[in-house]
Amino acid sequence: MILLRLLDLVEEKSSGIIKEINSESIEKLAGIQIDDLLSILSISQDAYTILQQGGDKKAIKSASIIQRVFKNAGSNDDVIEYCSRCKTNWDVWLRNNRHVIAELDYNSITQKVKFVLEKTINENPTIELCLLKKPIVQAVKELDEEGLLYDLNQDLILGGIISELVRGRT
Repeated sequence: MILLRLLDLVEEKSSGIIKEINSESIEKLAGIQIDDLLSILSISQDAYTILQQGGDKKAIKSASIIQRVFKNAGSNDDVIEYCSRCKTNWDVWLRNNRHVIAELDYNSITQKVKFVLEKTINENPTIELCLLKKPIVQAVKELDEEGLLYDLNQDLILGGIISELVRGRT
């Protein structure tokens, strides 16, 4: 289906007549923009922008995975954008703290996040935001008790879970 829609877009962009030839008219009438591709891939422009601005080198793929997983669970675009923002914030947190906190602490935190995702998937193969709330709250509590909370919060832990989800699907 994606291939057919892409072919339709290419045909549409290559079959028109450009009356005034300049770089702007060529780009507008014959060029394929990222927005064109995002609509074909059914990816939210906002989710893509959030991930891209956060430094995600695979923003299109990440946005596609997040969108697919949460749309399949019945989530709306607001949830998808929130999850994308959380993933971006987690990625930034990791970059900023990877060499700041002790390696044991860092690895313990990332393993805890991965464990929450694995446990949730084992209990219910559909990832729903409401099903993640309780394990995230529990993970934050455990990290705090273990002295590993640092400046992490529920949104960052959710971002870590989403990051693991994306990594596991690429």
